[in-house]
Amino acid sequence: MKNSRIMKKLLVSFVITASLICVVGVTSVVSLNGLNNDYSDTVVNHALQLNSAINIVADFQAVCSDMRTCVLHAGDKEMLRKTRRSIDYHCKMFEDSAAAFGRAIVRPDVKALFDESIREYINVFKPGVYKIADDAENGAPQAVLIEYMTNITPSSETITENILKIADIKADRLATFSDECRDLFTKFTAVMVTIIIVGVAVSGVVNFIYIANAVEADGGTEKKTDRFHRA
Repeated sequence: MKNSRIMKKLLVSFVITASLICVVGVTSVVSLNGLNNDYSDTVVNHALQLNSAINIVADFQAVCSDMRTCVLHAGDKEMLRKTRRSIDYHCKMFEDSAAAFGRAIVRPDVKALFDESIREYINVFKPGVYKIADDAENGAPQAVLIEYMTNITPSSETITENILKIADIKADRLATFSDECRDLFTKFTAVMVTIIIVGVAVSGVVNFIYIANAVEADGGTEKKTDRFHRA
C-alpha cells in the first residue's frame, strides 16, 4: 500500500515535469520558426535589392560598351545599326531596373545617391551616347567621337560609383542583419536551454520534497498503526 501511494505520487511528479518540458519545447519550436521566417523574408528582400543594384551596374556597363563600339566602328553603317539596337535594348533594361529599384529605396542617403545617378543619366550620359551613335553613323571622325566620349566620362563614372556605393550599402545591411539574427538565435537558444535546465532542476527538487514528505507521512502512519495494535 505504501509503495503504491509513493508510485502514484512519483507518476504525478513525472507528468508535471514532462508537461513543463513539452511546453518549453513547443514554445521554442514556434518561436524559432517565427524567427526563421522573419530572417528568410528579410534576407530575400535585401538579396533581391542587392541583385537589382548589380543588374543596374551590368546594364549600364553594357551601354558604355555599346558607346565604345560606336567610336571604334565609326562609318560602318551595318555595325552601327546593330549597335544602335543594342543601345536601345540596354538603355531600356537599365531604365526598367532603375525604376523598380528606386521604388524600393527607403534610406535618404541611398535615395540621394540614386537620384544623382538618374539625373546624370538623363541629362548628360544618355543624350551623349545617342549623339555619339548618330555622329558615328554619319561618318564623324574618331577623334571627334573620342573627344565627346571623354566629355561624358565624368558622368559615366559618377553613375557607376554611386550605384556601386548603393550595392555596398545593401551588402553591408544584409551582412549586419545576418549577424544580428545569428546572435539573436544563439541567445534565444541559450535562454531556452536554461529554462529547460532550471525547470528540470526545480521539478527534481519539488519531486524530492514531495516524495520525502510522502515517505515521512507514511512512516508516521505506520507508527500510529503499530501503537494502536500494541494497545
